Amino acid sequence: MGLGLFAVAFVGSAVGLWLVSHITEAMRPVPQTPETLRWAPDIPIGYLDVGGCKLRYIRAGRGPNLVLLHTLHTQLDLFEKVVPELARRFTVYALDYPGHGYSDIPEAQYDAEFFAESVAKFLDVLDLHDVTLSGVSIGGAIALILAGRRNPRIARVVAINPGPFSRVASRIARASRPRSSRKCTLLAIGPAITEPSSGCSVSRRAGKKPPYRTKTSACRCSSSGATRIGPGPASASTIAA
Repeated sequence: MGLGLFAVAFVGSAVGLWLVSHITEAMRPVPQTPETLRWAPDIPIGYLDVGGCKLRYIRAGRGPNLVLLHTLHTQLDLFEKVVPELARRFTVYALDYPGHGYSDIPEAQYDAEFFAESVAKFLDVLDLHDVTLSGVSIGGAIALILAGRRNPRIARVVAINPGPFSRVASRIARASRPRSSRKCTLLAIGPAITEPSSGCSVSRRAGKKPPYRTKTSACRCSSSGATRIGPGPASASTIAA
């Protein structure tokens, strides 16, 4: 009898907690979308329809095209310290991925491939060419995926600390059919960067304490395979993109 009452009380408490959480969430005010950037009020905020999903983005500066890709659970404001500086030499773009920041939240499987497709469509809608794609963490993996797919809009990739996402990027890129024979310059920054594209492997061994003191093996890749240039302090390689 006592055990039965305990079970009923436990289930009742769980249901009550569930109801309270839903009521609290329903009463929470919807956050207002900011009209300006707190850290750069002079940079206009834009919205772009990308495959039926509205994405928030910014554009600043003038020069070669540079697109910045943030990490998971953040938004374009991650780059607030670097955008003003980079805008002195580049046309800088940064965006909120779907489901991040102030972009729409579509029903989708939120994985690296989904974000890569969203970024590719973003480049298409803006008709950007000769793009340097620079990403952090999963942003670096997105850049590697698009380079591995030989996206013709991308000329250079800077993959910053993609970590475990680099393996996912390598698998997705190898499974994708090439769309062009362009070459893309890859700059890999951070530990445990492996197999950025088919036929090419760039590895770094990070020191125990920052700043990292690493050596990388640079290689030049084309449709016929990879040719190793040799080990050394260089951190860039050229991959077919």
